[in-house]
Order: sequence, then C-alpha cells, then structure tokens
Amino acid sequence: MALADDGIPICRPGGKGGMIFPLGLEAEFAWPDGFRGFLYAAAMVYWFLAVAIVADLFMASIEMVTGRRKKTRRPTGQLVTVKVWNETVATLTLMALGSSAPEIFLSVIDIVKKEFHFGALGPSTIVGSAAFNLLVIIAVCVFVIPHGEVRIIKNIPAFYITALFSIVAYVWMALILSVVSPDVVDLWEAVVTFLLLPVLVVASYKTDLGDADWVLRRLRIIDPEVFEEQVENRHGFVSFSSEQLKVTGADSEMAVEVAVLRRKVSCAPGPISCAYRTEAVTAVPGYDFEEIEGALEFAEDEMEKTISFKILGKRRRIFDCEFLVLLQDLEGGPTFDPDDDGGEDEAILTVAIGRHGPEAGLAQRTLHRVCNPDTLRLAFSEWREQMWSTLFVNGSLEEQREAGVAEQRET
Repeated sequence: MALADDGIPICRPGGKGGMIFPLGLEAEFAWPDGFRGFLYAAAMVYWFLAVAIVADLFMASIEMVTGRRKKTRRPTGQLVTVKVWNETVATLTLMALGSSAPEIFLSVIDIVKKEFHFGALGPSTIVGSAAFNLLVIIAVCVFVIPHGEVRIIKNIPAFYITALFSIVAYVWMALILSVVSPDVVDLWEAVVTFLLLPVLVVASYKTDLGDADWVLRRLRIIDPEVFEEQVENRHGFVSFSSEQLKVTGADSEMAVEVAVLRRKVSCAPGPISCAYRTEAVTAVPGYDFEEIEGALEFAEDEMEKTISFKILGKRRRIFDCEFLVLLQDLEGGPTFDPDDDGGEDEAILTVAIGRHGPEAGLAQRTLHRVCNPDTLRLAFSEWREQMWSTLFVNGSLEEQREAGVAEQRET
C-alpha cells in the first residue's frame, strides 16, 4: 500500500489520499477492506480501458496526420505523390508522442501533484517504458520472425543515429542524477535534456536525406567501397496502366475500371498477389467516391487484372477533387517500378473528378475552401456511429441481438 509523506497509508484515516480515491467520505473508511479493494480495482480497470480507447483514437489521428500526401515534381518534370511528413521525423516525434502519451501524462500529473518532487510514479513510468521498449519490444520483434526468414534494416545510417542517442540519453540521465547534482534535476539540466530531442530529430532527418553520408564515411560507419548490388529483376514490375485518370463528374453514379499490369517480365510469370485500397486527398469518401480495399491475385501467366470502383453522383461539385488508388504489399517476385509514382514501396494512381453543375458564387467557393460541408458530414456521421456503438454489446444492435444473455449482463 502506498504511503503518504507522513508515513500514513493513503487509504487510511489521516492519509493524504490519492488522486481520486479515497473519495473523502468518512463512511468510506468504515467499509470492509475487501469491498474497498474490489471497488478501487474495478475503477482502475475501467479507467485503463478508457485510456486505451482514447490512446487508440489519438494514434489513429496521428497516423492520419503523418499519412497526408502532396504532389511534387521530380527533376525530370514527372509529377509524383509524396508524404508531407518525413517518415523518420514522424516516427521520432508524433508517433513517439502518441504511443507514450499515457505514461507521459501520468508522469506529469504525479510530478505536479507532488510539487515537483520524486514520487512512486512520475519519472519511474518514463524510465520503465524506455526499458520495456529497449528490452522486451526488441526481444519480441526478433522472436516472432519465422524460422528461415530474415528482416533487414533498410535505413542503417538513421538507425545508427537513434541508437547513439539512446545510449547518450541513458548516460546523460545517470550523470545528472548521480554525479553533477545528485538526486536533483536543475533547470539547466532539464533544458539541455529537452533540447537533445530537436538535435536528434534534425540529425536523423539530415541522415535520412543522405546529407550526413560524408561524415559517416569519414567515421567508417558507411564503407565507401561497398555499393548496393544491382540484381536483375527477371520477374518484372507491377503497375497501373497509367498514373493519372481524369473522370468527368456527373449527377449519377459511375462505375470505373482501371487495369493493373505485369511489365518487363523476362521469365515464366508465376502467381503473385498485392493489396489495393483507396485513399482520400480532396475527395470525400462516401460523398465523392466509394471506398474499396481488397487483394489482387494474378494466376500463373496472367498479365493483367482490373480494379473497379464507383464515382458517386452529386448535383454539383464546386471544385475538382482527387483521391488515390494504391497498390501495396506485393508478393511473388515482382516489384513496383521505382520510376513510377509511389516508387519501390507502392504504386499510385491519382483519380481526378472534374467539377460540374451550376457555377457557385464567390462566398460559396470561399466557404467550401475553408470547410468542405461533405467533410463535416462525414466527421459527424463517424462521431455518431462511435457514440451509438458504445450503447450495444460488440458495438452494434445486430451484434447485441446475436449475443448471449451472459454477454449482455456483463455489458
């Protein structure tokens, strides 16, 4: 049982109490210990579930932010789609914040409540989370690799930078707490520790771009004599028949088909597969187009498949809008063409829906640019579905009707 500063347990009369429990009622201390323990444990599990739900939504929001894309031109003049956020920067900042948000807030609350003195929680949550990531997560990632398969770190220079800063962080923490100012964190130490984060982000970003390769070569971290071996791709490439598709908007629904091809194959084509899905850019799913996802299965010697999707009818579209059709997770030998939009990781088809209908006035066009009404409708419909799902077993009325009596009683 946790003790207050005066040595009295927080759940006993005279103790200072925790953040929420005891509730402060005199009669509460007279309740049996077993009942109080059950009450506190049930409340703790309930709040853990709440934190898990909020953290899941928070991570989904961060993934949506970091997954945003934009159009840019290569030096050759080709228009390609790239992510707004650099993957390394997103991982070190927003993704790290989202995955560590519960322990960060728990630490901040504990430190503020104890007037910036070390408590049973506080810094221990951060250090414990870091140790868990360093030891347990890495061990699990290595253990789950199937027998006979390997996993390769693609961005070795950025990996070296983050590994170096991890060691520096542990050494720096040991120095300031044990040598420089034992058991006390001074203001300048906190500022220096905080500034190490932007230094890490900038260093990792520059390394990811290749700007620091000359330093790594001087340090012999990268061997200048070793070049990536060029292996002949006899299985060819998988790509869309074109990278751009222009569709004229209309009042009625339209079905559209696009071809997916196997190209430059110099051996007997075997069976392959890849996943496909749509992704919104300025078009709104459910209002401008129908979202789809699935898998394409090429049989042996099959060179072409088609993907079908629908452009939804609207009385008027004030502006042109776009969405993407993505090919990902290619298996079976071929690769995506590095010269196409999406590069080696995926193939991207940009579908542009042309505006149509009566011409909109200046005020209406301005309002549409600031806040697309269809986007608001989609957001409110998703919010309504989330709130409605909390009222039923397994999230829907149909699931509740099929659920057993015991499950409904538990809910």
